[in-house]
Amino acid sequence: YVASLCRLHREDYREKIQDPEFRPEAYISDYMYWLMKVKSDFQWQPPLNQCIQAMRDSCVEEVIEVVAGTKQDLATLQACMDEHYTVRHDFRFNNSRLPSGSHLLPMGAFVGKNLKTSVVYEKMESLPVPAEFFFGWAKHDVTHQKIEAMKEFHMVKLAWCGSRCYKASALQRSISR
Repeated sequence: YVASLCRLHREDYREKIQDPEFRPEAYISDYMYWLMKVKSDFQWQPPLNQCIQAMRDSCVEEVIEVVAGTKQDLATLQACMDEHYTVRHDFRFNNSRLPSGSHLLPMGAFVGKNLKTSVVYEKMESLPVPAEFFFGWAKHDVTHQKIEAMKEFHMVKLAWCGSRCYKASALQRSISR
């Protein structure tokens, strides 16, 4: 932790000392920035990343992201789906495989969109590119009990993340006073 902070500080200091208007006494804010960044990278992020990974592992669906980089890619993705946003048959797009029955999720380019109607489907080719598509499909042996267990696990983990972020923001507020 301290070694990383010192290394980042030295690199930053070498770069800034080249500036003729550099004043070492004004560098205190930069010290604080590097301290918070390194603390975040080594202390705050790993538990949150572990929490996110545990939530992914508990999901009853696999999720894949594909990026349509051109208008032709948009047309290709639209052609592989029906008007209910479900992939008709196993489909290969760039280096990704979309299994038959996978469905478009309201994420990426479709955040906030109503995927229960075909309005978005009909206008899909007019999306700005690059456009991110997220598809989901059920893992093996999905039962109602597994879905409920996943929901409960996610709520517990989200509450933990919320309390951790609240504590971090409270600490930040106390430091800034």
